[in-house]
Amino acid sequence: MPLESIVFLEANGNYVKIITVDQVEFLVSGNMKYWENQLKKRFIVRSHKSYLVNLYYVMKVGKVLHLKNTKVKLPVGRKYKNDFMEAHYKYVKNVERLY
Repeated sequence: MPLESIVFLEANGNYVKIITVDQVEFLVSGNMKYWENQLKKRFIVRSHKSYLVNLYYVMKVGKVLHLKNTKVKLPVGRKYKNDFMEAHYKYVKNVERLY
């Protein structure tokens, strides 16, 4: 599965549910910390204790994240908000630089 197809990851006990752009769900072993470490250089960032989000799919940031190609809205945790906002800002600036 290409990393670009991952929209977000959701904690599910000792497993993590991966949701793709095609709305396909995969249940994989490992906790959120493991997956956060594996994906941290791939523009997939922690937004909440239960969610990792692919910045490419973030359409709008507020109290919740609005994602492209889906009606799903994900919460932004207070503990993760500053780091998430910084990562999102850097991502947007990098994308703008390409155009």
